Amino acid sequence: MKNDKSVIEEIKEVKEYTQKKLNQNIPRDAVVPSHLQQEELGKLEIGLRHEQFFFVVDVIDFKIIHARGIDIIGYNTEQFDMFQYLQAIPSKGLLQLFILMWRNIFNFNVEEDTPLQFLKPKFIVQMPIKHANGDIFLVKRTISPFQFTKSGMITQYLSEFVVIKKTFDNEPPEPRFTDIPEKMVEKYAEFINRDFIWENSPFSPKEMIIVNTYAHSHPETSVDIIAKELNLQVSTLKFYNKAILRKAQDFLGEHYIFTTAREVAVFFKKSGILK
Repeated sequence: MKNDKSVIEEIKEVKEYTQKKLNQNIPRDAVVPSHLQQEELGKLEIGLRHEQFFFVVDVIDFKIIHARGIDIIGYNTEQFDMFQYLQAIPSKGLLQLFILMWRNIFNFNVEEDTPLQFLKPKFIVQMPIKHANGDIFLVKRTISPFQFTKSGMITQYLSEFVVIKKTFDNEPPEPRFTDIPEKMVEKYAEFINRDFIWENSPFSPKEMIIVNTYAHSHPETSVDIIAKELNLQVSTLKFYNKAILRKAQDFLGEHYIFTTAREVAVFFKKSGILK
């Protein structure tokens, strides 16, 4: 996987993809009454605390149509746009993973006949975000449907953020869904897992086997034992370990720091993208 697209190219591709999908799935009858949307925005604005912010994205044009509290990350609320937001995600790999998940959840809601409701289901993730001055904050982001069609296409979504702390220390994303039917829980879990392992993994198949082995082994298990379990020479495993470290760093960015392949494995397991 290569991380060589600019933010502008990412925005253009997602916008074109979304418009194509919407054009293939008409009618676009809006399900959520505008008065419900306005009531929710009013509640959010009244209850907005100092270290919270939110915005609403129009999926068709892939642009922010309503925002509040953005000054907490150093931007002008009235001028904040998708370009600034995507630039504020300091990890290019994480950005591409989020975009990939957006593309797939767009299809998933239709293919699996997911029962969308106003603000349900919610997709929650921890993530780093860069303040306009360069500082990196850890935030919790919650995304939920704000408008959708009768055919199950999300046309607007609400993105809510809470600043957990004004530093970042390798915290994993821990992606999860809430407010979903019991019968859909396992399907959503598989969706998160599949997105990373089969479509966006920076690792080769052999490296994925090694990462999975580390993730499910005892923390004190030696390299010798891991090598024996994988039927590898210790020197070969160490070679793979270096490659895993390098690829993880390239994928996630300089703000994620790992010293061993096991740390990488534990990180991805905690992220919910390794079973």
